[in-house]
Amino acid sequence: MKKVFKVLILALVMLMPLTFASAKKAKTTTTEAIPTDGTPVNLYVFYGSGCSHCADLHTYLSELATDKEYNYMFEVVDYEVWSDKTNATLMQNVAKELNTTASGVPFYVVGDYYSSGFPNISSTDESVQATVKEVTDELKAAIKKSYTEANKSNGSYKDIVASVGTGNSSVKDDAKSKSDNDIVGYILLGITIIIVVCIVFGRSSTKEDFEEVAEETEAKEEVVEEVKVEKTAAKKTTAKKTTTKKATAKKAPAKKTTVKKTTKKNK
Repeated sequence: MKKVFKVLILALVMLMPLTFASAKKAKTTTTEAIPTDGTPVNLYVFYGSGCSHCADLHTYLSELATDKEYNYMFEVVDYEVWSDKTNATLMQNVAKELNTTASGVPFYVVGDYYSSGFPNISSTDESVQATVKEVTDELKAAIKKSYTEANKSNGSYKDIVASVGTGNSSVKDDAKSKSDNDIVGYILLGITIIIVVCIVFGRSSTKEDFEEVAEETEAKEEVVEEVKVEKTAAKKTTAKKTTTKKATAKKAPAKKTTVKKTTKKNK
């Protein structure tokens, strides 16, 4: 048990730098945010189920949600419009509010910025990749601008979609909580490592204890066996002496009788 306790303490000591590093990393990300401790803005995506360009947009947004420069600034709110009439109506009303038309999907809005369509991000064509960079740079700039304005005391940010109405939405990704989830993940990983280490060394310690007990038992059995052998040898020696004495005692009377008979003949 002492060995297991020492191993547990050692594992905790090894885990502490990892935990502190994770906390420091999260703190640094929050400090660098503009402004500090801001509220993420909604990035509304009107999409159609099965739309390949919508899938490309969602793939890109998932990647952007892991970018430390932007992951705390936004969260995605999805509205499926091909099978939901309420969402389709909301999309048209939002487009009208923005003085534009939404003739296809994806149609996405953050603050007063909007765009429709999205290029094929997996294309190897240089012109397509150039378009991807142009579109994504524009979207990132819009997210940063909306986030900054939304968290200023005198900011001019306006959530257009929220001001128009509501639909049957689903929050696709809460990007701000990702850093907290990372910290929790590191802690859980550390706890798992500690448990595994304790189990491994615990089994090893138990095996050693069993071996020690087995050796002690074997030594005791050898001592007992030696004692038994000594007792058996002692009994044999005693029995041999007793037999010799009895034999000697029996022969003595025979000699006396012989002497007497001889004397009588001489007379």
